[in-house]
Amino acid sequence: EPEQEPEATNEPQGRTGTSQKRRTRVTREAEPETAGELHEIRRELSEMKSLFRCFAPHLVQGTVMEELLQQGLSPDTISRVMQELSTEGGNERGRVRQALTRIIPVGGQLAVKSSKRECVALVGPTGVGKTTAIVRLTAYFARYGERKIGWVSLDSSGLTGSDQLVAYAGVLGVPCEVAENKEHFRRAVNKLSACDLVLIDTAGVSPRDETRLTELARFMRDIPELRRTLLLSATTNERDMNDWVTSYEPFDFDSLLFTKLDEGRYFGSLVNIALACGRPLSYLATGQNVTTSLQTANADSLAQLLLP
Repeated sequence: EPEQEPEATNEPQGRTGTSQKRRTRVTREAEPETAGELHEIRRELSEMKSLFRCFAPHLVQGTVMEELLQQGLSPDTISRVMQELSTEGGNERGRVRQALTRIIPVGGQLAVKSSKRECVALVGPTGVGKTTAIVRLTAYFARYGERKIGWVSLDSSGLTGSDQLVAYAGVLGVPCEVAENKEHFRRAVNKLSACDLVLIDTAGVSPRDETRLTELARFMRDIPELRRTLLLSATTNERDMNDWVTSYEPFDFDSLLFTKLDEGRYFGSLVNIALACGRPLSYLATGQNVTTSLQTANADSLAQLLLP
């Protein structure tokens, strides 16, 4: 009986045993990593199942939760909505909107009338709209308040970034000072002693410029009783927003002011960011008209915006 030919193999003759050992060793070395990855996948699936069980009935009843997901609300935020959701009173849409209202953090607005002098600095990346927000806040108080307002343009880098604010001040008749360092700032505030509200425009700093951010944050900490508001653009993607918030944490900002709402369609990130950083939403810039497009942040209005 003729001998059977050996099975075809890609291994060079004489090295089969060695290759088999190598494959066995590689497989064993990969096992811990594979096990870890599987554990992580199982954990994520478990969390997703828990969240799904939480609001699956509502997905069956309608598309309310789907709308919130499309608006960009994170799973954590939706979970909080579900915890606040009442089983009584009105239809599902109305109840979800009421739950949203209860979890959206708002506050940090300036008093329309106050006997106490206040200094408020607007901080944030370049191009987010700090200078325009100064003008909008001034127009807002001109309509609703009786406060005497002054401006300070603060550029600790020594670069000229104050021209626009000075130009606005000339048109509106608002007293305005320019300061390049701490001593100049103190003198500027003293010159505005007749003003009970001093709004401070700061130089835009890239979130990646850690040196400038540290320098400006240190400057702010050295000024007693200074309130700080972080400006973010509603059109920025949420991952970049999170980076911005992290970069500006050393400023110890008190509240958030979102600009450019008129240029966006999805606003879940505003709520996600506010809840994640633990600061309230104070004002929203909702249009192109500099004198009329600033609104105080209102939880009911935001809930309506997320779920019309």
